[in-house]
Amino acid sequence: MIGRKIVDTYLAPDKSFIEIRAMLADGSIDILAKFGDVCRAEFESLRTQQF
Repeated sequence: MIGRKIVDTYLAPDKSFIEIRAMLADGSIDILAKFGDVCRAEFESLRTQQF
């Protein structure tokens, strides 16, 4: 999934600094969001197993 995102980004038209800043602000290029969600879910499941 991350590899595909990298390749798609590489092949996309170049973006200006202003466009990149806007994309960061609106969350459209947050490629680690899903990873963070999965990590938090796994951490929570491990925490409930220990107690």
